[in-house]
Amino acid sequence: MASPRPVPFLDVPLRQVMTPRPATAGPEDTLGEAAGVMLRGGFRHLPVVDPDGQLVGMLSERDLRERLGVELERFTAASRELRAEPVEGAMRPDPVTLSSAATVREAVDVLVDERIGALPVVDGEGLVGIVSSLDLLGYLRREAPALSGPAAPRSPSPGAAPRSRRAPPRPGRGGRRAPGRGARSDRAGPDRRRRRRR
Repeated sequence: MASPRPVPFLDVPLRQVMTPRPATAGPEDTLGEAAGVMLRGGFRHLPVVDPDGQLVGMLSERDLRERLGVELERFTAASRELRAEPVEGAMRPDPVTLSSAATVREAVDVLVDERIGALPVVDGEGLVGIVSSLDLLGYLRREAPALSGPAAPRSPSPGAAPRSRRAPPRPGRGGRRAPGRGARSDRAGPDRRRRRRR
């Protein structure tokens, strides 16, 4: 019996990719507390939920850096007054969300269109996870062999000229090659929505 064909990566549902039950912050928590949570957890984004568990915003490492004026790893060097400010003043309110049934394709669209590094995953009114660009890359690395199937040997195209080796240095230039130049390194899915605070 043939095994089922793997689901293409872009069609994988977010429930298989997201980080479930993520750490969160409250709007009244201090920036110092939120920075400590990020630093200890090793992540760069915190969903912000109110006492009723409703998602009200997202706080990123960039938001903290802009507010505190220091890198996350050095947040204790910020003034006591800044560290005591509430998360609500630095978070991004009304974040775009996706459901856990949404696909990787939809998540990629949101991350690129909104220019963000992570987005919350909400089912109904409850936060169930968070998906970041690192989650997507990590899943792709783990599942790449299964998603793509066995690699087929590459064969040259008909009529293609064989690749030649690089020519030796031309005489009269000291036997050196010139240094190479390094390469420089609005769609909305049906499940996308922007949270509105009540």
